[in-house]
Amino acid sequence: MRFDFFIVGLAVAASAASAATTSSKAAVTTTSKAATTSKPVATTTSKTSTTTVKTSATTVKTSTSAAATTSKAVATPTTSTTSAAATITPTAKPYSYILTGDSTTAPKIGWGDEFCKLTAQCTNLAVSGRTTATYRSDGFLAKALTQVKSDISLGFAPRVTIQFGHNDQKVMNTSVFMDNLKGLIKDIKGAGGLPIVVTSLCRRTFNSKGNLTDVLQPWADAAAQQATNSSVPSVDLHGKSMAYISAIGKDAAWRLNAATGNTAGDTFAANATDTTHLNVNGSIIFSRVMGDLITRRISNANIKANATLSASIDAGQAVF
Repeated sequence: MRFDFFIVGLAVAASAASAATTSSKAAVTTTSKAATTSKPVATTTSKTSTTTVKTSATTVKTSTSAAATTSKAVATPTTSTTSAAATITPTAKPYSYILTGDSTTAPKIGWGDEFCKLTAQCTNLAVSGRTTATYRSDGFLAKALTQVKSDISLGFAPRVTIQFGHNDQKVMNTSVFMDNLKGLIKDIKGAGGLPIVVTSLCRRTFNSKGNLTDVLQPWADAAAQQATNSSVPSVDLHGKSMAYISAIGKDAAWRLNAATGNTAGDTFAANATDTTHLNVNGSIIFSRVMGDLITRRISNANIKANATLSASIDAGQAVF
């Protein structure tokens, strides 16, 4: 009798163990299914949008270049002197642009006016003859900071380009230049602006062998380095303009020269060939260069694209 109870007890224990094993397998199966179900959640699809923004003067449609919407374009520097701060988180607000700098950006003789035509909201506050020091001391930085606050009040996230070097080269070393840039960047950030450091447009001077010569490289390198030090993006206009001017040669390059060498704020010999400033054609070329450099650097840059012109410039072909 006791032996029978013993046999029954063993059977009950075996049945309980089998049920526990089955329950465990079910739990594992359920967990596995849940893990499988969760996988698709990690996959998302990003779409590029087109924005139309009206200003008091004009209505301009702006479209983000396809090159700017891929993470590969944002992460890859355009040249060796581009700032390491390559990943720029786009803001929910549309970008406006405020241009600061010297005559190579300034109205009428720089790339700035044509660049503004590529954007929905843009103010060119660059001034001939100014350095990183005198732009501040002559009161122009204060005007730029006021414009930053005005753009913010209109619902924009203002990007402020900073391009100096041509005149700084004549009166200061690169250490002082970098320190001045550091101060400009700090004040623009403090006002709510988003700085972009721009290396200097190259001069279109050639030696007797027809090779492009330029002595601005140390200041271009210093500008890019300070951008990295201050954790802001930079674009290498100097490197891109050197490459393009070298490719098209002296004759085509000089067709981009400003008509006069006697530009207000700068000193040239009478009737000198102006290989520093730009005519309208030159402004069209280098505003396109600037637009592409920024678009490749910053997502949703709100800069109009021109694929045909960009392709010609990238191929080193003379357009004018």
